[in-house]
Amino acid sequence: MTTNLTFHMSSGFLQEVTGSLTGTGGTGTQNGSWAYLWNETPPSDVAASGLLPGAANNWTPLVLNGSISSNVTFNSTNSDYEVTVALTDASLGTVSSSSIYLIVQSENPAAHTDLTQSSAIGSTIGQILPNTQNWNYGYAAFEVTLTNGSADLGDLTAIPGFAWNTAVNIDYDDSTSQHRGLGTSAQSLTNTLSTNNPSAVLKYPTSGGTPYSALDGVTSMVNSPSNSTFGPGDYPTSAWSSYLTAVEGMSNITLSGTTNGEPDANGVWHNAQYYSYTVSTQTLASGAWGAAGTYFVFSPNASSQTQGYVVMSEATLQSNLYAAGQGTMSIWEDSAFTQAYDVPGSAPFGQPQTNVIGTSVNNQWGNLLTPFFTGFTAGYWGTTSQSANTMMPTTSAATNLGGGTIDLNQTLNWSPAYAFDVHRVGTIPTYQHNDFWTQQFFNNSNIYGSAFSDNLSVGLTTGPLIPLSQPDGSKLNVSNIDLYVYGASETATTYFTPVASSVYLSLPGGQSDYLPVTTVSATTTGPQLIVSGQTAGLFPESTLSVQLGLYQGNGQFSYATLQPASNSNTGQTDYWQNYNLTNNGGVWTATSGGSNDEGTFIITTLPMSTTGTTGQVYWYQLVFTDSGGPPKVYNFYATQGSSVGTIDIDATDFAADGGATLAPTGQANYMKLSLNPATSMPVGMLDFAYNSQFSAMPAAPVAGTLSGSTFTPFDGQDSIGITGNKYATGSETAAPDITIDVGSSLAFGWTGTNNDSSTNYNPSTKVFGWTSAYTNKIVANDIAMVTIYDGATAIAHLQAEADLDGQWTTSADTQQLGNGTYTVAMQEYLPGGTTIFGTGTSAVAPISAVLTLNVSLTQLTLQETSSGDALQFAPHGDLRDGAGNWLHFDPVAGTQLPQGAQLLLYATTADGTLVGRDGTIGGGVSLADATLARLGSMRSDGGMELLKLGQTLFLPDDQQLHFALLNPDGTITSRPDVHITPQNNGSMLVTGAGLSFSVTVGNNLDHQDYFASEQRSSNLPVVYLTQGESIHVEAAGSAKNANTIHFVRFDYDHDSDTIVGVGGVAYGNTDAFRAAVQANWDPSFAVQNGNGTFHVSQDWKVGGKQGFYAPVLVTPDGEIFVPGTANKDGRVHVQTFGENVFAFEDVRADHGGDFDYNDMVVKLSVL
Repeated sequence: MTTNLTFHMSSGFLQEVTGSLTGTGGTGTQNGSWAYLWNETPPSDVAASGLLPGAANNWTPLVLNGSISSNVTFNSTNSDYEVTVALTDASLGTVSSSSIYLIVQSENPAAHTDLTQSSAIGSTIGQILPNTQNWNYGYAAFEVTLTNGSADLGDLTAIPGFAWNTAVNIDYDDSTSQHRGLGTSAQSLTNTLSTNNPSAVLKYPTSGGTPYSALDGVTSMVNSPSNSTFGPGDYPTSAWSSYLTAVEGMSNITLSGTTNGEPDANGVWHNAQYYSYTVSTQTLASGAWGAAGTYFVFSPNASSQTQGYVVMSEATLQSNLYAAGQGTMSIWEDSAFTQAYDVPGSAPFGQPQTNVIGTSVNNQWGNLLTPFFTGFTAGYWGTTSQSANTMMPTTSAATNLGGGTIDLNQTLNWSPAYAFDVHRVGTIPTYQHNDFWTQQFFNNSNIYGSAFSDNLSVGLTTGPLIPLSQPDGSKLNVSNIDLYVYGASETATTYFTPVASSVYLSLPGGQSDYLPVTTVSATTTGPQLIVSGQTAGLFPESTLSVQLGLYQGNGQFSYATLQPASNSNTGQTDYWQNYNLTNNGGVWTATSGGSNDEGTFIITTLPMSTTGTTGQVYWYQLVFTDSGGPPKVYNFYATQGSSVGTIDIDATDFAADGGATLAPTGQANYMKLSLNPATSMPVGMLDFAYNSQFSAMPAAPVAGTLSGSTFTPFDGQDSIGITGNKYATGSETAAPDITIDVGSSLAFGWTGTNNDSSTNYNPSTKVFGWTSAYTNKIVANDIAMVTIYDGATAIAHLQAEADLDGQWTTSADTQQLGNGTYTVAMQEYLPGGTTIFGTGTSAVAPISAVLTLNVSLTQLTLQETSSGDALQFAPHGDLRDGAGNWLHFDPVAGTQLPQGAQLLLYATTADGTLVGRDGTIGGGVSLADATLARLGSMRSDGGMELLKLGQTLFLPDDQQLHFALLNPDGTITSRPDVHITPQNNGSMLVTGAGLSFSVTVGNNLDHQDYFASEQRSSNLPVVYLTQGESIHVEAAGSAKNANTIHFVRFDYDHDSDTIVGVGGVAYGNTDAFRAAVQANWDPSFAVQNGNGTFHVSQDWKVGGKQGFYAPVLVTPDGEIFVPGTANKDGRVHVQTFGENVFAFEDVRADHGGDFDYNDMVVKLSVL
């Protein structure tokens, strides 16, 4: 789609620049004036102007040497002088961000600086702002985005300064139009700005003789506080000192809202997310944050998706209040500022990242500062306001829940209606507590006056931004933009849309109160009210109480509760319904007439008054209440239409406060109230869900190996499995599929851990990578649950906690796999790893794209070591880290260890140095750390074998497997008598401490082997189970007691592979811990047996949440025995005797326990 810009000059403008209404050049001057359009990104096929020798094609002449240039044409229809400039065409289809400048210069023609040449401005935008004074010009600018997207916008800007009265108009294909402009003359605004700060005024030079041009001595530009060249000198930041001191003493400032998902300047994507931060000050000694002094600290609330502490000095804050982007701030993981967080994108890819970043970086921490700075610009901080509606009572009551004052220290209460002390309660400070420059443009224009105009204009019926795409949904850009310039004394109010805050409707003449809607006067017809509570990634909580307030007159309301009902769409009871409002004996009742989608409810007929007449105004309320805290009240207003039960449809006939937006639908019987919950509701009223606006699912995990903390991805992962990422094209959108030859130390990470050349932004070529758009980052501190499937069966679950930017790697848990083809996927869980993110909403986090992992291990030959008492692999070629083979251990019938003893199967290097399960060698590695598995024998008191035992483990190719004996009393025989005999089939027959067993190399595993993964990684009697999973349990033993076996889901620390508690109660030898165990065992399973030898079996369907489960034993006298030493005697009462086999001792040591571990033996099998 081609977009042109038609530039219109009024005769008044030409009169000022040339001295003639027609621009032919006046008399009595040296004709030293020039005017141009400068286009930042001209299409390549646009030729440079022949009137400007040596100039680039950025330039279009308007006035040359005091006369209108020959390329300008006169339009007799509108009496404008016009030129047309191409912004996009066949050679430049889109423009992501660009500016068009009007530059007007006046100076001595004998010493003229030709701005069009490369020695001056040329084609370099950075030369425009700093040289206005030296080269004697002023300018105005219009900014555009033309990507053929629905969100393409343009704006007039005076952020650097003000020079000319410009306006913009766009006619759309549907015969509608929009315009933006100045609501006063340029001269009037210039006088106001100049009087406030004379030092900010630049003037065109004046000749001592014949004037250079008609502009001699005229103001060329008034520089703004945001002007990086002139602002610091013209507007000292010390003017903010008193206000800053006042804000330092405030303890209740809260910032809340959302940040867009976008890449930063270094091409690193940061997810869209909700933030809720409190602001405080601290006096800090010198440190990594900077010199000693006062610092502003931004602290995340618990429910904030953005996490991390932001520390910024008072001086840095002060330097940003006129112009954002000054200085730096630091990001920390903890409130004591001891753990620096190196922010991804803080430096170009490949360079060391840092926790020190700029104050306006485009990431979640830079963006949350925007409202904080805006609070100074508008004077919100420390301000209490009252409603613009004079009928609103000053206190809340049962008859008006919305009464009371408005605390602007909470950003969710902000509205343009309260900016710059409007409706302020109390004495207005005499010191500077807002930005005068911004206020003038806010009140008198649709033009950007500061970097914070976007924030200030939220809630205005017309803000500075103007749509540049067609309104029909085609996403095509408009074909033409009309840009106008006027003389200093001219007004262009035709193109100015009066700034109106849409928070309430004032009463029209002749109406002394809003129309009451009583049960007596209410209509049976009325508009349908559509209430939208959905924002990408969040909803109002479905458990909130909701009331509709119907006005009764004199500032009072009657409330109808929207009764929750069963919802077939969400599967829960909620208020996302289609409500019918009825009058039952003088009482309003709202009942559901059917389910709606989550995030939307409808009141099918909003009552109006039978006595209402055209143009009269209604006032309603919508009230949300949770179990604690004050209600959230939205007041909204509508205007009576031409007949009873209808409404007017113009934008100015609607209003809503509290951060909501009431928009016309173009029909007299519909209106839509958007709650905008991210910026209007307290965080405690919000539910968070998966944000699918960027992709229907996350990208596939990346596979690699982990050595210490170093993750090394496998080569060949050249795709990500999703189509929503614009930097993944063609085959890169396919699901990744790789083949590996290692079976241990396997880990998985987010897309950024990949080593493919397409992964990350390349700063040298400026080519964006996959991670410059959404892939699979998740919410900070949430859990990336990586699941490995063998066919349709989940065989392993690995967890990774996301860092502050949502990056994750399963560094705490590594996985071992045998030969086969597996699929690997990730799903986001809430902290703790038991609840899927978005549970309770209709947008539960989806399972990611899958990675197909083909494992093909090199078959190795097993042999005995030279000492004859250990196993190793025969010499072989070099293999990569993680290589090795699986060993299967099968005890020989009739052989046994001493009752209650176990063989510890542990790893060493060739020289006998212990190797930990995590790969650590020597140093502090203990025998327990090096134990890969345990194997025992289990017989009844009468000598009968109770259960069939076996074991499987993975032995790295360069390690040896040794044997130690764990005796029943807890002592260890480090070198038991071990004999190894090679067998003809390649296996080994090992006899150790009386137990004989065969050891076979076999790299094909079954699901039962994988079920024991957590036992191998932790050396604990645990299994990982999911809710609803079916398990077969065998229980056998010889015991005098009739004991009961239960299973409990324990809190588990992945970093240390330890049980840390249950139900939030810390692990330990305490009655509180054992009581928590009793309160939390799974109610779906219990087996009681004893009083002799027994063998029973039972299937168990897990009723609890997914996580790590372990067996616990309860004796008839109520003694509870748990894994580890958290038992009353401090002894271990449950041990692992084989793969998925756990055995108990049921008598305390101080009560005569024999620790034969045959009192209750359980074996778990997957079904």
